[in-house]
Amino acid sequence: MKHEALLSKEFLSGATFMLIAALALYFGRDLTIGTATRMGPGFFPLGLALCLMAIGLAAAVKGLLFGGELVERTTFRPFFVFLAVLCFAVLIGPFGLVAALTALIGIGSLSGMAIRPLQVLALIVLLCVFSWAVFVWGLNMPLAIWPF
Repeated sequence: MKHEALLSKEFLSGATFMLIAALALYFGRDLTIGTATRMGPGFFPLGLALCLMAIGLAAAVKGLLFGGELVERTTFRPFFVFLAVLCFAVLIGPFGLVAALTALIGIGSLSGMAIRPLQVLALIVLLCVFSWAVFVWGLNMPLAIWPF
């Protein structure tokens, strides 16, 4: 198995299909499946998730065995932006503004072509101070700054 095979479009699309199918199986685990004659609310989602899992497995195996066209770095841009916003939303409550903004800017910077650590660090510091000044001090919003 070549390292390039893990970055092929076939493998990554298959892995994405399997991830979506696994999430569907996880979130639908409490639904009653029923029988073929008396289908429950979980029957169709289970069948659809299993079909998606099989298609994803076939695509991933094809990508591993035969390789294929590699994914370019710029293709990952929307993924990093989405991941950055998702991490911000998850971290803002339990970990505070500083941790959430650090994750947002740090992960979001991965979507750029040239990552300059000093510029990213300066942006984190400036946006943390600016966000504190606007939201906590200026607008008196009850945002936690630190997790403690």
